[in-house]
Amino acid sequence: MKNRNPKTKSKKGFTLIELLTVIAIIGILASIAIPGGNLVLEKAKKMAASAKIRNVAQTYNMLINEGKTISRVSSTNDWAVEFAKKTGLNDGTLYYLNEPEGMNPEIVDTRKRKLSDGIAGMSGIDAPQYDVVAELPRNLSRKEHVPLIWTTGINYRSNTMWDIESPWEGKGGHVAFLSGKVEWIEDTTEQFIDFRTRKKADKIANALPSGHQVVKPKSRGRSSSGGGSNVQGFDDLKSEGKGVDSDM
Repeated sequence: MKNRNPKTKSKKGFTLIELLTVIAIIGILASIAIPGGNLVLEKAKKMAASAKIRNVAQTYNMLINEGKTISRVSSTNDWAVEFAKKTGLNDGTLYYLNEPEGMNPEIVDTRKRKLSDGIAGMSGIDAPQYDVVAELPRNLSRKEHVPLIWTTGINYRSNTMWDIESPWEGKGGHVAFLSGKVEWIEDTTEQFIDFRTRKKADKIANALPSGHQVVKPKSRGRSSSGGGSNVQGFDDLKSEGKGVDSDM
């Protein structure tokens, strides 16, 4: 009788150290990939927001070339309604990074009456996310230097940076000029041209002509005439719970 020595097959698994090493490598790769992915998403959002307000600025440029303007409004909401009536640009989502759930994207109906479930009725956290200039003089020159609409959350007279509670969380904001040019700005220092002196300026207000009125989203700020100085910041009005009213 022959003795057979069967070959024993040893099954070897991963050791604890090997498992921990693999997990660590996966963690490192994830930490590299996730921030990169977030940056791509943020860049895409910025590009989309830029395209939206470029559309607004270019359409307004055509309106002002016809000798028309937007006046007698007290909020961004009202401005958007009057703008839609005069130009047909009837998309309320243009004034948001992410529009509120349940908001009617149309601003006015076929009879040019504002829709209560559209941008006209949005306030507080659902309010539009841009400040805009009303009462601009007709036939303006140097349109490439005159701001029309910008991300809300900055005191356009006294501050050079956006508030931490602004739509981009203090990282900066978009500014669209009358010419249709749009810029992403983190700090407004020397980013503008003074409308009167034509020298570099730090504040948005310096680039605006006299007689202007800046309006803010409902419940996010107070509108201000060009000659006034009683403009409250984003945080001031938030803490006081005030809506939009006009100084004019």
